[in-house]
Amino acid sequence: MSPVGKRKKVKGTISVDLVRGKLRQATIPSAWRTGQDTNVTAATPKSQKRNAIKQRSSSKTKHKHTNAARPHKYRRRPSGRHLPTTGQPTQATHPSDKSQATCNTSTGGRHVALQHRHQDVPISNHNNNNNDINICNPIPQNVEERAAHRQHHRRTNKKNSRRCQKRATTTNGNVKNNNVKDRKNEQNNNNNNNNNNNNNNSTTRKKQRKNGRKSAHQWWTSTTRPETKEWFGHALQVKRKSAVRIGFQNVGRLPKFASHVKSAAMQEMWTDSKLDILLMAEVGLNWSVVDHRNQWRERKGDGPEKHIFAYNKHEHDGDTTSQYGGVGISVRGHLSKLVTNKQKDPSGLGRWCSQVVKGGSSGVLRVVSVYIPCKSTGGASTVWSQHRRWWNKKGIDTDPIEKLWEDLGRQMDEWFHDGEQIVLGIDANQDVRSASIKEYFGKWNMVEGVLRCHADEQPMETQHRNSSQTPIDGIFVSQGITINQAGYAPYNPTVSDHRLIWLDIDKNEVLKGRFHFQHRGKRKLKCHNPVLRNTYIKRVKEKFQQEHLDQQLDSLYAQIQQRSFVLTKAMQREYNRIDSRMNVIRKEVEEGLRRFKAGGVDWSPDIGRARLEIGLWHLVINKKKGCKVHIKTIQRKAKKLKLEFRGMSLEVAEAKMKEATQLYYTLKKTHRQRRSDFLEQQAREYARLENVPAEQHIKALQQREQQRNQARRVHAALQTTDTSAFRVFANVNGQARELTKQQDIERACIRENRTRFLQAKGTPALQQPLRSFLGKWGETAAAQSIVQGQSVEIPSCDNGAREILTFLQNQSRPQQAATELTVVEHQQAWKKQNEQTASLPGVPHFGHYKASALDTTLATMDCRMREIPYRSGFTPTSWRHIVDFQILKKPGVYNVEKMRTIQLMHPSFNINNKRIGRRMMEAAEAAQVLAPDQYGSRKQHSAVAAATNKRLVVDALRVRKVSGAFISNDAKSCYDRVVHNMANLAMQVAGGDKEALDCMFQILREATHSILTAYGISAARYGGSSSALQGLGQGNGCAPAGWAVLSSPLLHIMRRKGYGASFESALSQAVTSITAFAFVDDTDLIVTGWKGLELNARAQACIDDWQSLITATGGAIVPEKSFWWKIEHEFVNGKWRLQSVDKTPGDISVCDADRNRKTIQRLGPKEASKTLGVFLSPDGSSKQQIEYLRQKTVNFAEQLRCSGLPPQDVWYAVRTKILATVRYPMEASTLSQADWTRVMAPLWKVVLPSCRIMRTFPRAIRHAPTRFFGLGLPQPFAAQTTAKLLFMVREWFKQSTTNALLQDAWEQTCLESGTEGQLLEKSFVPFQAIVTPTWITHMWASLQGTNISVTAPFPVIRAQRLHDKAFTDIWIERGLDDKLRYRLNICRMAQAVIMLSDVTSASHL
Repeated sequence: MSPVGKRKKVKGTISVDLVRGKLRQATIPSAWRTGQDTNVTAATPKSQKRNAIKQRSSSKTKHKHTNAARPHKYRRRPSGRHLPTTGQPTQATHPSDKSQATCNTSTGGRHVALQHRHQDVPISNHNNNNNDINICNPIPQNVEERAAHRQHHRRTNKKNSRRCQKRATTTNGNVKNNNVKDRKNEQNNNNNNNNNNNNNNSTTRKKQRKNGRKSAHQWWTSTTRPETKEWFGHALQVKRKSAVRIGFQNVGRLPKFASHVKSAAMQEMWTDSKLDILLMAEVGLNWSVVDHRNQWRERKGDGPEKHIFAYNKHEHDGDTTSQYGGVGISVRGHLSKLVTNKQKDPSGLGRWCSQVVKGGSSGVLRVVSVYIPCKSTGGASTVWSQHRRWWNKKGIDTDPIEKLWEDLGRQMDEWFHDGEQIVLGIDANQDVRSASIKEYFGKWNMVEGVLRCHADEQPMETQHRNSSQTPIDGIFVSQGITINQAGYAPYNPTVSDHRLIWLDIDKNEVLKGRFHFQHRGKRKLKCHNPVLRNTYIKRVKEKFQQEHLDQQLDSLYAQIQQRSFVLTKAMQREYNRIDSRMNVIRKEVEEGLRRFKAGGVDWSPDIGRARLEIGLWHLVINKKKGCKVHIKTIQRKAKKLKLEFRGMSLEVAEAKMKEATQLYYTLKKTHRQRRSDFLEQQAREYARLENVPAEQHIKALQQREQQRNQARRVHAALQTTDTSAFRVFANVNGQARELTKQQDIERACIRENRTRFLQAKGTPALQQPLRSFLGKWGETAAAQSIVQGQSVEIPSCDNGAREILTFLQNQSRPQQAATELTVVEHQQAWKKQNEQTASLPGVPHFGHYKASALDTTLATMDCRMREIPYRSGFTPTSWRHIVDFQILKKPGVYNVEKMRTIQLMHPSFNINNKRIGRRMMEAAEAAQVLAPDQYGSRKQHSAVAAATNKRLVVDALRVRKVSGAFISNDAKSCYDRVVHNMANLAMQVAGGDKEALDCMFQILREATHSILTAYGISAARYGGSSSALQGLGQGNGCAPAGWAVLSSPLLHIMRRKGYGASFESALSQAVTSITAFAFVDDTDLIVTGWKGLELNARAQACIDDWQSLITATGGAIVPEKSFWWKIEHEFVNGKWRLQSVDKTPGDISVCDADRNRKTIQRLGPKEASKTLGVFLSPDGSSKQQIEYLRQKTVNFAEQLRCSGLPPQDVWYAVRTKILATVRYPMEASTLSQADWTRVMAPLWKVVLPSCRIMRTFPRAIRHAPTRFFGLGLPQPFAAQTTAKLLFMVREWFKQSTTNALLQDAWEQTCLESGTEGQLLEKSFVPFQAIVTPTWITHMWASLQGTNISVTAPFPVIRAQRLHDKAFTDIWIERGLDDKLRYRLNICRMAQAVIMLSDVTSASHL
């Protein structure tokens, strides 16, 4: 309703302000204006009253603007100003008032009186030429009379209020349905009567007016009824957690374009109705010719979803997308993860389709959508005609409808005998209550769900034009399915002319499991949005200051400083109270920041308004036509848009609808540009707030928008596997069982995690006497003596533990910096964090602290909340809870024992842990206490660099023909088995802060743990102060640095024992020593210097010593994931080759976690194994690497082929998905041009046509840069050469192991090739036959045919005399063949000669 005072005076209306005595708009029925006699009595039956109202006027307002029918905020009290009365008045009452009053209109003129419970306001009779209206019966002007007048109205209000309460109670049939406000209003009115003697008191008058308005509002709400029945059965209410909501909707042909307003309306309908499964009929699209931009994935919105559509595949009318008929099913949310099978009508006519949702071991639900066509011969494109033509073509002369029922029955028999529960939505185009349909579905004990749930009620029609109250749509369910609630929804004219049929079934009963999936909500706070960020900061600061939290924290911090960060119990309680309030306030502020918008068209303010206007005029037109539309729905939308619809004729409404539709489609043509303009406007606002160039923000916003849309489409098309745990396999009574119920999954995960974090319980550090010697987490005096480097006697214990403690006792100590945490450091730390990092649910996430760090006040408060635990060792209550998140290590492997456990911790706790690790690693690197063989968690170290170094070592053994063993072992649950006392000692010795480490290890040991699965956070917990859990925890910011510091002493000890390999460079005589290659839990041990059986014994001693050391830290070796190579050479038929396993027997063994000794796998010299993502073999072969990469491209190409992505999205998917996989091993690989062609051929075969490029397009232009008018497609061989060259250049000037290995490989290649000068400046072809294939020689070969000139800073062979030449250069000049030069080079290497001067004298002898 429009505000008072802004109403236009319309002919035939009056406007009466009952407060000020002014005229106010109120529509007068046409019968009153024409002087027709109308007599309506409230006591007449409903049918007679309805007929009387229809005869009264065609207007739909009917006293909408009289005071009695107004909402209470627009109601006005009577005023004393009235105009004089002329003529003879007659009386009329409000139509909705059911009292004994009547409405009479005389035929002589236009005299009308409006009577209601406040007062009688007669409207004067006047002549036909004057439309002015006079108001009579003024209120007395003296004080006493006015007081009596007000008392009279209060009594009248009280009587009407009681009368309305009685009517409402009688109508509802249950006294309990009365609103509590009725009783309050009655009590307030009684209080008013007691105050009648104090009418001159202004406060009393305000209370009386207020109480009177409440009573009037209650009367209005209790007596007003909807004009038409909108719902049948239950109304769509909040869905229960244990319910699956299924809806059936005849969509009346989907639009061709995803940007159509109907697509957005369907998405809104889906969201508002909270449907899990939508069954659709009359889809009306031939999806095979629908453009990729208008496919269903572009219409469904965000979130996981699986769908199936069936249509007539036998008839294609050119490129026309429209096709009558068709059905579809869409399963959304986490329920889509349970979809295991899809099935269509086998005839290809699209008559039905189905999906199977599989729950527990016996819980199988099949949802089916069926469309029965109308029998029609009126057109060739009707569904009945399509089916008729097809069966005639097949030689089957039958009625298509009868054939459909027959074929569906056979299919139903199969489903029924398979024991599946069936929910079938159908548009039968006949009464679903008919005896024939009941008999048909009765064969499978199926009934119509909505009608079964409301058997005592008369159903309404389900199609707009149906006037016989006949439901033709329905949902039939198996007899064993329990229906919680069901009904027919109101018509949504924007979506369809059919009602939405829906029902809720019990999820646990049908799917045999508690599938209460929880969808992770989107974060409303975005730190890159300055408007949201500044609003968040402002509101949080205001609330903090309102509760004086900043002052309270300052006082607490000052007290703690005075006590040198030693907290009393009272201080701890105060800290926890402040922390709790800060967390609550932050969550409340974020909740009110913004609302999310999503639609089929790129959203902008003008397009959003145009779409809302279309929906409004749809409702108004249907209301004018007498359809079932609730008036309040129209009022709500009109108020939001600030549009007026009252008194509007059908023609005007249709014109408005046409105008709004034309505007929408005009705006839709430029919706992307309008979205861009909207983002640009936002960017300029952001730039103004941050005082930076607007172009920078505009570019960032546009790129972010494009990447988000592309990533969403690619993710949906490629159907990336979700790794969240919604089903697991676990050993139950010795047998592997699939668990799908929430409680079963949580119990299995809790049992596995408790076992995982306690599996180090039997290791030496947790057994006596070390348990008492070191304490729980290294807090004893003896442990601190070791940390300080003091001499202390180590008790008798395991050899590995003794060696580690002795090494730590004698290790050099780095210099520690002050532990004080400054506000500037706090702000810089949070500035580097990713706000999307997962953290403990239920507390403020990373984005809260990242945004707060930009404000000095909030940053100071957060800094102090971090510093107090960091410097005191105090453990806050909110930090002592951890949520375990089970994810899959490999897609499709749901064995709970093979899942990875990620621990979600409080953001402040985790940022403190990151500070511990960062400060500790900086101190350790400065003091050079970290082992050079440790590549994990260190700057300028990477996994691919470790893999490259492994290849260089293997090349060195093969070039030198040195025997050795390469032992690759995998530590079991690396982070999860670390014992706290050993780890704390090692981390303090490396420079860790003692109090901060005590806080971290105490929380890790005593925290309570919950399980987070697809169902949400478990109520069951494990852990606690008495649990003594171990491990650093994956997800802990200090865990990577902690393992690097703890494993370094182990590698140092192995080096001291003489294990590893030492190489002396051929030219510079520099010695390079390698003990192992360690990267997190993968460690490769090297043994050289022995042959035959001695090599076997040395390899066994090496793995035994390593196992003893790693067991002392709580770890264990997994024999099943370990392997080893034994490398020995032989010279056969003039060539060197590696000996096979048969010629060099030998095995080694290790103990598993249960102390059972098992033999580890031995690989042959030609067998490759995947290590750190790269396949490596002693002979240098790349066959397994080629096949692995090719299989990756084949699988990805098949996904792309079926995705239907547009060219730009195909390229985006290739660039971000498969190319990243292919690019990773390039630095360590030695694939040739032909090898890369074989790897990439399946990909280009699909990608090029998808990008609208011919497969025969010339490769030179295909891979040329775009600035040279090429297509810019990547050339893998060139990318590999570039990656290796950059890797080599980066390492040239570093004092690292990689640099030493590269120099050794370079000098060894120079010696083997025997040529003078820079290798990479010469042609590789003449030397290919005489050098051993290695990483360096492959780099040399890759540079051939390029204009790249490389001069390495390594030693090269130089002539020592004038006119001296190298033998290999002479052989090449003489043109000797490859075989001869190979044999001559072997002799040269055996004689240790390079230059001609090495075998001749000055006399050439």
